[in-house]
Amino acid sequence: MPDLEDIFVEIFVGRHPQDLLELGAKYSQLYQRNLSSVSSTVRSKDLAAALDIISEQNRPDTNVPVDNALVQKDVTRIVSLLRATFPRAEELFEILLRRSNSHIQQVSITFETHAHEPLDKAIRKNTGLGEMARNIGVHAVRTATHITYRDAMLLRDAMSGVLGNKNKQKLAIRVTRMHFYKQHWMQIKAEYTGVFGKDFRSKMGNLSDGVFRNLMYTMASV
Repeated sequence: MPDLEDIFVEIFVGRHPQDLLELGAKYSQLYQRNLSSVSSTVRSKDLAAALDIISEQNRPDTNVPVDNALVQKDVTRIVSLLRATFPRAEELFEILLRRSNSHIQQVSITFETHAHEPLDKAIRKNTGLGEMARNIGVHAVRTATHITYRDAMLLRDAMSGVLGNKNKQKLAIRVTRMHFYKQHWMQIKAEYTGVFGKDFRSKMGNLSDGVFRNLMYTMASV
């Protein structure tokens, strides 16, 4: 089976605290195991470290007031981390996976003012971090700051390069997940067109695999 650990990032990173509690309860009901056991099923050390933090389920709700002093402290730490030759992913996760979305929004704004580039871009292009650590960091930031753009970029990622079995599975999972939320799905498709200048439905209609193409085109047309 193809390695699809990046789907774990989409399932867990940035989830609303209440949603994560309900997910943990359902997981325990179905498998008689705590959510913390999920980290033992992945091969990536960075993903396992991220899942360990997430499984603690202590991330504050967005309604919790933002501590501006902590925002400044976090930005200073992130700037220092990203300047290091080999940044410690766990230290970045301690900020991006433990803070609320509203806190991360303020961190992102302050970071861009200081560094003159978006936080997600700075993380994405940092070659000192491993690919999985970059994916986790970018997903956390985009979930908090621009979720529609995040999902448009996830669709593009699934179609990058040769559309082999792994990318087909990623595309199918992402399109299936996104299309259930009609208003958000419409916004994602509009964002995709705005960013890439291409109609997503037409893109799906141009896929070569008949059955797969028909399925993707149908969901893209909703």
